[in-house]
Amino acid sequence: MLKRFTGETTLNLTIRGRQRSSKFDVTLPPNHHDVQVDGVQIEVDAGFESPEKIYIIEAKLGRVEDFNIRQLYYPFRDWSCRSRKEVIPLFFVYTNGLFFILQLAFGREYGDLQCVRGKCFTINEPLKQRVNLQQRLDESRIEPEPSVPYPQANDLDKVIDILTNFRSANLTNKWAIADFFDFDERQGDYYANAGSYLGLLKRIPHSAEFELTTDGEYIARSENRSRRNLLLLKQMIKRPSFNEIIRLFESRGRDVSLINVDVIAPIVQRHRNGELNLNTSRRRASTVVNWLRWMVAGMEFE
Repeated sequence: MLKRFTGETTLNLTIRGRQRSSKFDVTLPPNHHDVQVDGVQIEVDAGFESPEKIYIIEAKLGRVEDFNIRQLYYPFRDWSCRSRKEVIPLFFVYTNGLFFILQLAFGREYGDLQCVRGKCFTINEPLKQRVNLQQRLDESRIEPEPSVPYPQANDLDKVIDILTNFRSANLTNKWAIADFFDFDERQGDYYANAGSYLGLLKRIPHSAEFELTTDGEYIARSENRSRRNLLLLKQMIKRPSFNEIIRLFESRGRDVSLINVDVIAPIVQRHRNGELNLNTSRRRASTVVNWLRWMVAGMEFE
């Protein structure tokens, strides 16, 4: 996959792990102040080398909105000093069967960077799964609205990542989830509660710990992205508020722009039996919009 992205015919894994940096200068904005770096600890997730170039990779599990560029910038500068070869920094993300590779370029000052190009790959399956949404709605069995917090976790692929890594990474509480994805504890709580809302996780009584439900186990054991996504869609449709919203989404030509927070918020408020005021319902509705976008991104509707 990396060869396909870079176009190189020969790549060898030659760099990996922690080491001490060589000496190099870093120019800090906004006053163009130079700071000398020498012997600091750096860590490279993977470095591949061809006869002409070195590819330095920073890898993450789960989509990220931002990251500390020092994790990639310092190894880039270090190997630029150590070798005469061109050093190419790559940012790699894996989530729920999707592999994202971004090629970055650093400027003269720290923090100056741009994305040169990027690609997304899957292995042995299509990016989108064909779904007859109306049929799945007609066959759905609606369950009572769960008595857990309404979802505030925007990325459903991360919910699936929690299930598939639940045992191997011991993702049994909000702190472990937050550490795994490198975000704050509050986000860890949001994602644990989203899994619980969908019937994929359940809280152990009198505890801050969660365990997989039977439906969560099915998704965790599924070996391909398409199957996991369809099982998660099934869980969404079981929830009364989402069932109504997805039916509306289907009736409006599956156009997310026609199902905005103003449309969704009253539906959420009604199904939560007055638990949420309108302003809070609007905030929760933004999560629902993101879940609809997840459906559009991963499914081809018949």
